[in-house]
Amino acid sequence: RLQTHAALLKAANCLTHAIMMLTTTRIASPLVLTLALCVTTALVGAAALRTAVDDPPWAAAFGADGVFVSRQNSAFDLEVAKTAALLQLAPGMTYCEMGAANGLWATALAAHVMPGGRIVATVGTEGEKPALLEAAAIAGIPATVERGTETASGLPEDGSCDAIMSRMSFFFVEQPDVYALQFFAALKSGGRMLISDHGPMAGTYEGPRGPGSFMKVTMSTERADFEGAGFKLLEQFDWSSFFSMGFANLFTK
Repeated sequence: RLQTHAALLKAANCLTHAIMMLTTTRIASPLVLTLALCVTTALVGAAALRTAVDDPPWAAAFGADGVFVSRQNSAFDLEVAKTAALLQLAPGMTYCEMGAANGLWATALAAHVMPGGRIVATVGTEGEKPALLEAAAIAGIPATVERGTETASGLPEDGSCDAIMSRMSFFFVEQPDVYALQFFAALKSGGRMLISDHGPMAGTYEGPRGPGSFMKVTMSTERADFEGAGFKLLEQFDWSSFFSMGFANLFTK
């Protein structure tokens, strides 16, 4: 009953937001997405699919099927090569990625673990599962995928990941301390993990985490997230040659 009440309350709040959008904007698409999210929330409660409808910088990148459309940029190949070297990827490894979306990045990087390797990925929506698996199949790379939630990363907590990557998406995580512990359990001893993200390279961030912290979470803040879980920092990087306000932390276990 409590879960049902919470779901209905969340749906009511969501509908209020939709009505405000209707009275303040002539743009129909965000309103339709908001109403759809309200209905889903009321029906399935806390397990409802999440979209970026309330986060303007990301909303336009999601299609109607809930798949974030990751695209190559001019520095894509250079980023892949640098990341593969930092993670020390080699044939036969298990490459694990959080927030793999449509699989463009995961399949490009996992080419370095072939032959004999595989992808273990997590995604943010149910719609991204088939998109990731299709991309992996086209690339000829074995893959499994799980949907992450607010409290579960979706990575296997059995030390089976030779390398872990989160590319420009860890700021989405609302409970970074929980995810960090799960990442630690997923990474094998001596394995490497690279967390790249958007945000200031200096200072700290103490505000709430999640989509609203886009471009706010700092490099040292994410470093502290993972060191608190037991990771050892190897090196920090200015990642702005690949993304605006980009930084990266490289860890080992």
